[in-house]
Amino acid sequence: VQLAELMTALEKTEPHYVRCIKPNNLNKPNVFEKTNVLHQLRCGGVLEAVRISCAGYPSRRLIEEFVDRFGLLDPKKLRDSTLADKEVCTSILAVAGLE
Repeated sequence: VQLAELMTALEKTEPHYVRCIKPNNLNKPNVFEKTNVLHQLRCGGVLEAVRISCAGYPSRRLIEEFVDRFGLLDPKKLRDSTLADKEVCTSILAVAGLE
């Protein structure tokens, strides 16, 4: 029962992580140990995440989020309250030449 509740709670969240990188082992300002930082970035998965991002794997957005972010490319359609978000999305892509 507890595991099921935990899984339900986890599925409702959008996790975000903050990775703290310790620049040196001396705890002194303006001292940057390159090998130590690189090791932390590798172990923390940051370099792998950057590599995947650079490889161009797509990220998925909800249509509403897409319209909210890129709606300014077609302001007339964005202001038309009779159109569904999917129609506005199609129009934005056409304006951008990405049909």
